[in-house]
Amino acid sequence: MPAARRALLVMAAVLVLYAGLVTTHAGEFWPFSVYPMFSRAGQPWQRVLVRELAPADTLRWRAPIHGEGLPGKPFALKPAGIRFYDLTELVGKTTDWDASRRRALRILFRDVPDTRPLLLLRARGMLEGDRVRVVYAPFALLSGEHVRLAPALPTGGLVPPGSVPTR
Repeated sequence: MPAARRALLVMAAVLVLYAGLVTTHAGEFWPFSVYPMFSRAGQPWQRVLVRELAPADTLRWRAPIHGEGLPGKPFALKPAGIRFYDLTELVGKTTDWDASRRRALRILFRDVPDTRPLLLLRARGMLEGDRVRVVYAPFALLSGEHVRLAPALPTGGLVPPGSVPTR
């Protein structure tokens, strides 16, 4: 068998194997994975958490939260039909929160019943020595059709406040 033909067969086998691995792993296979564990290990990271607030919860916009003192209870995104990466991309890459960006955020949560306000928190993690430190900062409050952003963000004006008291 000529070397060129053998090389083509090997390349075709590798591509078929790779396609099979990507297909069976929901589009995730290491060299092209969206998970940063390989390319960004040890560097600071950011994620978005969503919490469902009770009427008695008090929100402090300017106070970062360390550890276990998060307000409300966890809100599961998957049962609500919200893809975690869509939310993370929107929140992580948007710098100017104009009306269209706030509307896009609200559209992500369009199928969620408006029973209780939802608080979005930015979780920033970093290595400090041999420990991981995570700081949570309130980012946005979704209440009914309103989106209220933390006052420190460049918003182009705030939408009317939600029903949660703020200090």
